[in-house]
Amino acid sequence: MEQLNKKRIISINLFLSVLVLASVIILFIIHSSISKNIELTSQSLEKFNQSILLKKSSDEDLMANIENLQIVDKQLDNLIIDGYNIVDFLNFLDSLAVKSGVSISISNIETTKDYGFNQNSEDNKKKGTAAKKNEASGSVNSAEKIGLIAMEAKISGSEIGVIKFLKLFENSPYIIETKSLDLKMSGNSLELNLKFEAIGN
Repeated sequence: MEQLNKKRIISINLFLSVLVLASVIILFIIHSSISKNIELTSQSLEKFNQSILLKKSSDEDLMANIENLQIVDKQLDNLIIDGYNIVDFLNFLDSLAVKSGVSISISNIETTKDYGFNQNSEDNKKKGTAAKKNEASGSVNSAEKIGLIAMEAKISGSEIGVIKFLKLFENSPYIIETKSLDLKMSGNSLELNLKFEAIGN
């Protein structure tokens, strides 16, 4: 009987040892699995954070690029004559004449685009107003927004005044191409016939 009890105790001890060993192995596997999951989750979170930072950075870069394009667009707008409000450009030419002490007369204004002032008809003015509204709404492509405005100017005054006008005209803030320049003396004054084209929108 005593031997039977010893065998039972040994069996129970052996069983408990195997059970403890199995528990340790299972805990080790569970711990390893949890550690790997935590590590994978940590890596995923890190990648997610990096992607958010990259997206934020690219969004900031995009916004900076958009702001730069808007600045360039405004600068370009300042170089182009507003064809629908050409009076501002004509006033600019008058101001150059006043600064130079010469007289100026403008003639033969022609355009490659319908701004509504090539003819005096009301229909033409309505077309120009409608075209400007279409451009503002964005329903006109970029190529249709640009046109050439050609005109002739007759400048007369002293030699110094005409030269001063030419320098001011040459350094004007607009994109202007001189097509022809004809100088002649008329009594004590110099007469300049100037043909040029400017870009209009």
